[in-house]
Amino acid sequence: MAKEIIDTLAIKEIKSILEDDLSEQEMQKALVEASRGLPSVTSFSVMEIEDENGFVDYSVDTSGLIKGLNEEFLKTELSTEQFERFGFNDMKDLDGFSVKVKENLLLGMKIFFLLEPVYKLNNQLDASCCAILFCKAMELQMKDCFTKSLKEIFPNYKVKGSGKGRDRIALKDAQNKELTLDAFDKILKNNGSELGRRMKMIGKGTYDEAWWSSFESKLGDYTNRRNKCCHIGLFSWKEQSFLLFDMFKNDDAKQQKQNKPIGGILFESKVGKSLAAN
Repeated sequence: MAKEIIDTLAIKEIKSILEDDLSEQEMQKALVEASRGLPSVTSFSVMEIEDENGFVDYSVDTSGLIKGLNEEFLKTELSTEQFERFGFNDMKDLDGFSVKVKENLLLGMKIFFLLEPVYKLNNQLDASCCAILFCKAMELQMKDCFTKSLKEIFPNYKVKGSGKGRDRIALKDAQNKELTLDAFDKILKNNGSELGRRMKMIGKGTYDEAWWSSFESKLGDYTNRRNKCCHIGLFSWKEQSFLLFDMFKNDDAKQQKQNKPIGGILFESKVGKSLAAN
């Protein structure tokens, strides 16, 4: 409980300052001062898994942050314009995600809009306390969409395990914690042709080998940015904007021209559930 209070104190203070009747000069000074207390990624529990090539992947526990802030932000509603900035029409669009993905997304968006004006005053603002919520949402979404299907399609594909005697394990035996973003990225990278073939068989030829290659490339970029967020040190607001672009935006002009859009990977990841249905 004490840790939850400490980790969320600065965020709550910034919310209070923005709601206070202060002069512009007083508010700016108070916001800059409060932003110095924002929790860095070192404040949160981080699990590390290292693969055979020395690449380290991360999983951050955001449950304390969510528990500590949910009451504070429970009555805060996002506007239509704010939802649209993240590719949603309204709250109903979030109902297609699992409860855990939804709560991380929702709190992430609320903190994003809370801290956005503070960043304009303090360009050295550490965005990791906001970014890790989106990172957790993406990690959980990939597990929700791909765990069942990939285990069924590639049961004997080898992935890096975690713990004694689990150096290299069959995908069908992988534990939930061992299915990291990097693990998913490697599976998709090495099996794009087969995934494209399977999608064609069920009448979804848009998702061909080229589509899977584009999706995997964006997932790889996102994973690298996510891992930077989990490292000790400043994770800037600008770096967070690149991470959010990969999650929510459609930027592949070549794919668009071929009528094979790669939207933000958060949305496109839902194709994994189609694989499980066949």
